[in-house]
Amino acid sequence: MASLPLITVIITTCKRPVEILDRAVKSVLAQDYSNYEVIVVNDYPEDKILVQKIGDCLSSYSDTRVHYVVQNANGGACQARNVGIRKATGEYIAFLDDDDEWMPDKLSKQLAGFTSEKIGAVSCDFLDVGRNKGKGRAIVVRTGDDDRCLVEALLWRNCVGGCSEPMIRASVLEDIGGFDESLLASQDYDLWMRIAIKYEIAFIHLPLVKRYYSEDAITGNFAKKMSGFEIFQKKNKELYKKYPDALNYRYAQKIEFCLMHKKFAKSIQFFAKAFRVKPLSKYNIIEPVRGIVKLLRMMI
Repeated sequence: MASLPLITVIITTCKRPVEILDRAVKSVLAQDYSNYEVIVVNDYPEDKILVQKIGDCLSSYSDTRVHYVVQNANGGACQARNVGIRKATGEYIAFLDDDDEWMPDKLSKQLAGFTSEKIGAVSCDFLDVGRNKGKGRAIVVRTGDDDRCLVEALLWRNCVGGCSEPMIRASVLEDIGGFDESLLASQDYDLWMRIAIKYEIAFIHLPLVKRYYSEDAITGNFAKKMSGFEIFQKKNKELYKKYPDALNYRYAQKIEFCLMHKKFAKSIQFFAKAFRVKPLSKYNIIEPVRGIVKLLRMMI
């Protein structure tokens, strides 16, 4: 009987309370698939007390599959993930954000999704926890739910998910070079596009991840998100030439984002860009209206 392939789980953490990180790690230890290693990369070594608390927490599991790496200095989430990739020994790699958690069958279900050598990654649906406040339930978000080819679909939006969803062949990450550390935002989005250009990505339509959101995570850092979008657009410039409707939509979408953050001059710049790409597009009207409505709701 062939041995089960080793899966490396990489969890990067930065300033996260130990109790939250503990929840994430325990969701890995509860998996019904046993042949894995866990690499926790602490990207905030400046807090010596937290460094020790995390070390004590991980040691308390008494599980030799759990490894703790402390960075020499804060280098950002992407650098920390790349450190984890370099230390990984698994045939497959799965990332878990330190404030999310997995369902017990996440690894086994996704591993079964690698039905072809052409498949470089397998993603899954997730439970959106936190954005549905007051309604008492999480929302199931379906990934890969687009009729277009995946590369085109990714030009419109990130339909693969966040870092906590996909499982990726280690050889694929080595081939494409891991995360782009120059990006301040949209790093996972960029990675999925680079994978999709060269490999197939499959989808398991089961909510195998619980994703939690804080208000900061929802609204986001304006400057970082703008930088991430602009770099992503430049890196995929030739693809956007092939699919101008997608570029028009992305520019129009940024009008809404700018209005929500009261960046009115920037919203006008994006309107001009969207108009130049496709003057009669419906998105040139819909997205600004959405932005104004959301801004008014925030002001009430």
